[in-house]
Formats: sequence, C-alpha cells, structure tokens
Amino acid sequence: MQTLFLITMLSLFHSNEMNVNYSSVNSEIRTEAKFEIKKNEDFKGKSLEPLYSIAYINEAGKRFRFFEIIKTDNKLKDYFPAEFVLIEMLNGSQKNYFPLGWETTKITEVDIKKDCQGIINGSIKPIDIGN
Repeated sequence: MQTLFLITMLSLFHSNEMNVNYSSVNSEIRTEAKFEIKKNEDFKGKSLEPLYSIAYINEAGKRFRFFEIIKTDNKLKDYFPAEFVLIEMLNGSQKNYFPLGWETTKITEVDIKKDCQGIINGSIKPIDIGN
C-alpha cells in the first residue's frame, strides 16, 4: 500500500499536477523571512529621500533583495496619494514601485515586515509608473 502511494505521488509530481506554491505555505512549515530594517536618522524630508532601508535576508543568510521607503515627489504623487512609498531597488538605477504608502513617518517595523513579506511571497505586485 505504501509503495502504491509513493508511486502515485511521484507520478503526480512528475506530471506537474502537484504544483506547490511555496510562497503561500504556512509559516509553521516555512521559516519567516528575515528583514534588516534601518531608519535614516539623517532624514531631511526631501523628495525621493529614503526614510527606511530594508534588506531581505534569505535562508542562506545573505542579503538578497533591497527595499526603501522613500518620500514621494510630484511625479510619484500622480500614482500614489501618499507621502511615502515602498520601492524595491533593482540593478543599476532600476526600481519597482509597490502600491503601499504612508502619510506620516510613523511607520511600524511590523507593517514594513508584513508588506515586504507580501512582496517576497508574490501577493503584492509592482505597478508600472512609466519610467
């Protein structure tokens, strides 16, 4: 009976009928992502200036993805009705912009982690702002 179960599971796995979306796996099974959050103590309130820098630490313990919460400028205000917006820093000067914003600098680390976790899991997608 165990052999039949194993053969069935292997055949499902190889036929792609048993796709597992690991991004939605319960945190009891998968360890929670780790984030290193640093507040910019020299924040002056200038447009596009970062208020927070966030690094996602992968399972290997390496900084894997980088995010910032920045002060919006007039162009970003056309897309985000908020004073601060979450972005992902990509290669070079490229950035991903996410539909996550705040009106004040009173942003909790719990909220930052939750929002970044949503991005890592794929439940929060970037939006195109026409760069």
